[in-house]
Amino acid sequence: MPHRISIFSTLYILIILSACSSPQVLTEAQRMPTLRGKTAEVGFQEYYNLKSVYLAKNVADAASAHVEFIVGGDGSVREIAFTGLKTADAYFVQFDIAKYLKIAPWLTGRNDKKPVDVKLSVAVYYNRSKVIGDMQKIKNEKTDIDQVWSFCEDMPKFDGKPALDSFDKYLKDNINTLVAAGKSAYLSFLVYEDGSLSNPEVYHYDDPVIKKEILRVIETSPPLWIPGFVREKPVRVKLNFLVKFE
Repeated sequence: MPHRISIFSTLYILIILSACSSPQVLTEAQRMPTLRGKTAEVGFQEYYNLKSVYLAKNVADAASAHVEFIVGGDGSVREIAFTGLKTADAYFVQFDIAKYLKIAPWLTGRNDKKPVDVKLSVAVYYNRSKVIGDMQKIKNEKTDIDQVWSFCEDMPKFDGKPALDSFDKYLKDNINTLVAAGKSAYLSFLVYEDGSLSNPEVYHYDDPVIKKEILRVIETSPPLWIPGFVREKPVRVKLNFLVKFE
């Protein structure tokens, strides 16, 4: 009997600890989740209209849905629930919206610069003529979408500040100084429209250890990027740095 009580007590403690360690889900954060540099509702509406092939072919005008979901601190989406759906094709629309919510490149919510789980509620509207028009516009402007900018009206920011200053500091604070002290390097990488990074490169440096360390810090940098903008639209920007490690 004493052993049985001990086991149940241990299980109870583990359950309580597990509940306490679960991440808190917020409805408001200092920086709310965004999509392609826009608020959740506006960003997802535009993303969905451009991406959804099913709706462009099958659903009548004026379909709408209200959906609640959580954007995790890692950018993943979970606990999707539909609170209103005005269309005869409800099952297929739910499946389609949920699919794009999960694959959309969300920029996470943050409190005190730390990623947090945030619960969102958005309305998704469907208008056939608008979707077809947006798709044709994107098709016609494909060259502009694929363009990589070196300079633009509103350059990318890191942690809310100009990247050339704030990311330079981040690199210096996080590089292993035992490896890179007294060295300098030229760096470049792309900041995509969704704030993700790609194609990091280190130039004019032949030491493979230092190059590996610099690439490590770039690739593991936190998702604090805000993309560059041209005429209020997010664009792809190539950034170049000269970093001197003291």
